[in-house]
Amino acid sequence: MFSFQITVRVRLEYLGESEARQICSDYGLSMGRSKTKNDDDDEGDKEEEEVDKMDPESNVYEVFNKRTFGLTEKDIVLDVHGCVQELLQKDRESERRRKRLAAAEGRAKKKGRKGATGRSDDKEEEE
Repeated sequence: MFSFQITVRVRLEYLGESEARQICSDYGLSMGRSKTKNDDDDEGDKEEEEVDKMDPESNVYEVFNKRTFGLTEKDIVLDVHGCVQELLQKDRESERRRKRLAAAEGRAKKKGRKGATGRSDDKEEEE
């Protein structure tokens, strides 16, 4: 008998790590930060110890299956595929939510918020 493991890299710009980990857990999968510093770099020319350094600012994660025995290859592929689809959908939803909030804040600034004096920020006090 053999084991079958899949690892998929996914960039999640807007979804929180804890929420992403929960989604992976729901599918019986694990998630960790990608170990590459920059996905565009050619890793073949790097020394091994440099490649193993994690970039804490990276939004690239690796999703992989924990269980390898007792499941068919098809089951594992379907679980990983379903999980990655849900992660990407939730990431897009988070992006739209943040853009709506930013737009609402922009409109509020244009209307002129009142400062501590009760006056609009753009009005100067007359003496």
